[in-house]
Amino acid sequence: MGSLDLLDKNILITGISGFVGSRMAKRLVEEGANVFDLLRRRGGGKVPHNMLRLGLEKEVRLAEDDL
Repeated sequence: MGSLDLLDKNILITGISGFVGSRMAKRLVEEGANVFDLLRRRGGGKVPHNMLRLGLEKEVRLAEDDL
Protein backbone atom coordinates (compact mmCIF):
# COMPACT_ATOMS: atom_id res chain seq x y z
CA MET A 1 0.00 0.00 0.00
CA GLY A 2 3.03 2.26 0.09
CA SER A 3 2.70 5.68 1.65
CA LEU A 4 -1.04 5.62 2.32
CA ASP A 5 -1.94 5.93 5.99
CA LEU A 6 -4.73 3.37 6.42
CA LEU A 7 -4.78 3.26 10.21
CA ASP A 8 -8.42 3.47 11.35
CA LYS A 9 -9.69 4.27 7.83
CA ASN A 10 -13.07 2.74 6.96
CA ILE A 11 -12.95 0.77 3.71
CA LEU A 12 -15.83 -1.04 1.99
CA ILE A 13 -14.99 -3.98 -0.26
CA THR A 14 -17.63 -5.58 -2.41
CA GLY A 15 -16.74 -9.07 -3.55
CA ILE A 16 -14.66 -9.95 -0.49
CA SER A 17 -15.48 -13.64 -0.85
CA GLY A 18 -13.47 -13.85 -4.07
CA PHE A 19 -9.75 -14.44 -4.53
CA VAL A 20 -8.74 -10.80 -5.04
CA GLY A 21 -11.21 -9.26 -2.58
CA SER A 22 -10.22 -11.54 0.30
CA ARG A 23 -6.52 -10.88 -0.22
CA MET A 24 -7.13 -7.15 -0.48
CA ALA A 25 -9.05 -7.31 2.80
CA LYS A 26 -6.19 -9.20 4.47
CA ARG A 27 -3.67 -6.55 3.39
CA LEU A 28 -5.90 -3.67 4.50
CA VAL A 29 -6.49 -5.27 7.90
CA GLU A 30 -2.72 -5.71 8.28
CA GLU A 31 -2.32 -1.98 7.50
CA GLY A 32 -4.77 -1.12 10.30
CA ALA A 33 -7.87 -0.29 8.25
CA ASN A 34 -11.44 -1.01 9.37
CA VAL A 35 -12.70 -3.28 6.60
CA PHE A 36 -16.38 -3.73 5.80
CA ASP A 37 -18.01 -5.95 3.20
CA LEU A 38 -21.40 -6.14 1.59
CA LEU A 39 -22.22 -9.82 0.99
CA ARG A 40 -25.04 -11.25 -1.03
CA ARG A 41 -27.44 -13.06 1.29
CA ARG A 42 -26.27 -16.62 1.93
CA GLY A 43 -28.09 -19.62 3.31
CA GLY A 44 -27.26 -20.21 6.97
CA GLY A 45 -25.18 -17.05 7.36
CA LYS A 46 -21.95 -18.86 6.47
CA VAL A 47 -18.70 -16.90 6.31
CA PRO A 48 -17.09 -17.23 2.84
CA HIS A 49 -14.36 -19.88 2.53
CA ASN A 50 -11.61 -17.44 1.47
CA MET A 51 -12.23 -15.31 4.55
CA LEU A 52 -12.03 -18.32 6.85
CA ARG A 53 -8.85 -19.56 5.19
CA LEU A 54 -7.17 -16.16 5.62
CA GLY A 55 -8.39 -15.78 9.22
CA LEU A 56 -10.53 -12.73 8.48
CA GLU A 57 -13.81 -13.86 10.02
CA LYS A 58 -13.26 -11.73 13.14
CA GLU A 59 -11.36 -8.90 11.43
CA VAL A 60 -13.92 -7.83 8.82
CA ARG A 61 -17.40 -6.52 9.53
CA LEU A 62 -19.90 -8.24 7.24
CA ALA A 63 -23.27 -6.87 6.19
CA GLU A 64 -25.61 -9.16 4.27
CA ASP A 65 -27.74 -7.47 1.64
CA ASP A 66 -28.55 -7.53 -2.03
CA LEU A 67 -27.81 -4.78 -4.51
